[in-house]
Amino acid sequence: MVVSALLLGPVPASVAQNLPPVTTERLSSSQQADVREYVQSRLETLQSGDASSPASSQARRELIDPMRNRDTSVAMRQAFAQAASEQLEAMVRSNDDQVAVSALLIAGNIADRASLVILETGLDDDREPVQIGAAAGAKAMLRATSGRLGGAQAERQERVQQLLADTLGLTKSGHVAQSLIGALTALPGDPAFMSVSGRLIAEAMAGQAGLRRRGVPVHEAEQRIADGWAGAMERAIAAQLAFQRSAAIAGLDIDRETQRQGVELAGIALSLVRDALDHRMASGESDEQVEAFMAEHNRLISAAETLLILVESNFTA
Repeated sequence: MVVSALLLGPVPASVAQNLPPVTTERLSSSQQADVREYVQSRLETLQSGDASSPASSQARRELIDPMRNRDTSVAMRQAFAQAASEQLEAMVRSNDDQVAVSALLIAGNIADRASLVILETGLDDDREPVQIGAAAGAKAMLRATSGRLGGAQAERQERVQQLLADTLGLTKSGHVAQSLIGALTALPGDPAFMSVSGRLIAEAMAGQAGLRRRGVPVHEAEQRIADGWAGAMERAIAAQLAFQRSAAIAGLDIDRETQRQGVELAGIALSLVRDALDHRMASGESDEQVEAFMAEHNRLISAAETLLILVESNFTA
């Protein structure tokens, strides 16, 4: 909810007059000074007031919108980074969740080397809204660097993917897990990216599903898929299905271990739903209540069964 609130708000009709054109390839000293003043004044607005106020929403938009423009030059992006990095590093450690999330969204859209450090700080935070904000920032960074991958950007992309996967394997929140999976699937049209993400998601979520089955007793079976975990498993399995189907169309090989982890996740997910269903039926719930539970988890069940069938046919073929 914090992230959604910060992404909303009034969108300025145009950026402030003192910002040079975002396509400028080489900034003069005076233009760099203009960028620095533009960036720092808006960061001060975000730090000094209510992060959900109209003024803060506008300041945040005026920092993010120029970086979302695909025509923004490297020089302009670097100028934003130089002007913002120090303050963003301080903001991400703020006790105010909304200030921290703002910093993460801005840093992700700037997509500079310093942004990676800021996003890592957010992913390491123990606050759920901040981790979700870091995932949103990482998703923005991946999209910003897509299609312009030189050596440094390619390494940065791989690092972002690995950071997201590491957090996915450790988080205790299913809601955070859903955001992390969303970031790891940010570039569905990039087969190379999705190949890496498919492997990372399968490994991390198979481990998470196994931990939930072993760590929560059967008499609390429904808690195993609570706190957003049913949605996280569904999202992870759907990502596996999309990845394996696109790989098949493109004629790409999927390593056997990734497929094995995918079906392990699908199988455990089905067993967790089954255990929760058994517990409900043993508790004497009505047919209507049981049917409502099944309807709630129908997409997870369907996706898991489909993935099992798909991988089984690949193995036996």
